[in-house]
Amino acid sequence: MYCQPSTQLHTTNSSSLAIQKSNLKQYNEHLRKTAFDHFNNDSPKGRVVEIDHASFECAVHAVDCTHPNVCKHGQGHLTRGHGPRGGQGKCLQNGRKRCDIKHLEGDWVGISMPFFGLYQHFMIDWLPVIAMFRSIVPATTGFLVPDHPIYRGILTVLDPTFAARVHWVVGQSTIKVAGKVYVSGIIGNTLFDAATSSKTISLGLDRHIAHMRALHEWTTSIRAQSIEHTMARTIIYHTRRGPVKSGNQTNIHVHGRIVDGAHEAHLIAVLQQAMARHSRKERLVVFSGRDANEDPMSIEAQAALFRTAAIVIGPHSGGMANLVWTMGAITNNHNTNHNHTHSKVSGCDSRVAVLEFLCGPDSKRVQPGCPWEKTFYNLFQATPWIDYHHVLYTSKSNHRKTFVDVDAFERALDVMLGGGQSNHRIV
Repeated sequence: MYCQPSTQLHTTNSSSLAIQKSNLKQYNEHLRKTAFDHFNNDSPKGRVVEIDHASFECAVHAVDCTHPNVCKHGQGHLTRGHGPRGGQGKCLQNGRKRCDIKHLEGDWVGISMPFFGLYQHFMIDWLPVIAMFRSIVPATTGFLVPDHPIYRGILTVLDPTFAARVHWVVGQSTIKVAGKVYVSGIIGNTLFDAATSSKTISLGLDRHIAHMRALHEWTTSIRAQSIEHTMARTIIYHTRRGPVKSGNQTNIHVHGRIVDGAHEAHLIAVLQQAMARHSRKERLVVFSGRDANEDPMSIEAQAALFRTAAIVIGPHSGGMANLVWTMGAITNNHNTNHNHTHSKVSGCDSRVAVLEFLCGPDSKRVQPGCPWEKTFYNLFQATPWIDYHHVLYTSKSNHRKTFVDVDAFERALDVMLGGGQSNHRIV
């Protein structure tokens, strides 16, 4: 059973009634209708190629363009890796190195998706596909995944038992498999480029609700096994301010699209006042992806934090990919104490609530894809495990600095903190 998608746009009377109606109409068309279309479509699109006795003469992902590693495929084709920003690395075309050969017995799933080495895209694009394969192949089937410390960390934190089924594929290596292989990705431009395919089966490779459901079931089952009887709950405000970690390197600079400093401080103060007004006892945490020493927060620490979340608030940002960890989160017992919770998996009547800042018609300058598209409500296929809320950036916002309407923000908080719920039907 799954909760139906729940989302709400919070507006303010400071704009005209005509503008409010127009925004709500567009919001319904771009988010609510699309979300329900995805939610009700259980037939994934795309393809997965099933190959018998495959021989892969190259399996590489380049992380550093200063060390090109393109290997020759057995049939004379080239398999090109992905550059550090996820696209095809042009620098790879200049080098051709013979790879070391690794022989593997048994059956395997080969995973390769875009945006290599990025935490948020592993959560958005890779992990749901891995979850889908995990749900349909035997437990004896292994997984071939490009080696990266972020990927190792996420899978180990999520499910150490499953992580033991992974063979981590390093650059400049060749994989030869004696058994059957299921290859994901866009065939011909992926980690694996097979010579022949014996069978094509239907399974979606794009973002799809079926993948998210498989991930939700996986995460929930793991949480049910590890959950403590009581734990302190949190309300997380996510800020984009601070240094950025990409791969193994930390770049000391500030993100674009940051909420104006003074404005963000005011929003946090409004949040604290709303928590007091509604007698909420959760601990408020300002999350930037850094720990108290300004070092990058470990994957384990990020997962532990978001698993305690009752509410998550903030701008559209890669840090919101941590909403994956809220899947199967434990519920508040709203009739007792907001600060502690009993160990039961959340139902549709008590989902984690999220308030994400969204670009609308008046804030198209914030980033490409505006208005309406840039939200994890879309990226995670309507997030049926979350009670989702949005407020719009104001017309003062641009690609460097952003603002939201404080009145709309406060209205959203009153609904979320006061226990107001959207539609929570079960299907």
